[in-house]
This record gives sequence, C-alpha cells and structure tokens, in this order.
Amino acid sequence: MKTFTKSALTLFTAAALSTAAFANEDALAEAQSRVDAIASQLESMGAEVDATVDFNEAATPIEKEAALSAKYDELQAQLESLQAQTAE
Repeated sequence: MKTFTKSALTLFTAAALSTAAFANEDALAEAQSRVDAIASQLESMGAEVDATVDFNEAATPIEKEAALSAKYDELQAQLESLQAQTAE
C-alpha cells in the first residue's frame, strides 16, 4: 500500500508540475502578445519603440513574465504620454 501511495503522489505531483509549466507558457505567450500589440500601436502613431526584453538574467518563466510585464508598463506609460501630447 505504501508503494501505491508513493506512486500516486508522484504521479499527482508530476501532473501538477506539468500543468503549471503549460500555464506559465500560456502566460508568457500572452504577456509577449501584449507587449507586441502596444508596440505596434505606438509605431503606428509614429513613436520610436524599443519592445525588446532582455531575458539573459530572467531564468524562470515567472521572472520572464515579470520582465515582459515591466516592459508593457513602460510602453503603456509611453503611450499615455503620447496620447496626452496629441490631445493638446
């Protein structure tokens, strides 16, 4: 019975980890899409855009997602600034 319990627990843990890995990949893809979309919008408005994100230091998917989120926030601020200038 102990072997069955250990095997079941191992299988459950592996399933949970693989699900988390897929979720992280989806979150990364979504974050990258957000950055690409706002960069395209800025470029269409004539702004110079640097949408590159340096992943050299970001080893984990969570760190990569955080780096993409920070880039998105930076581009969002640039967009808001450009919109405010346009409104004047």
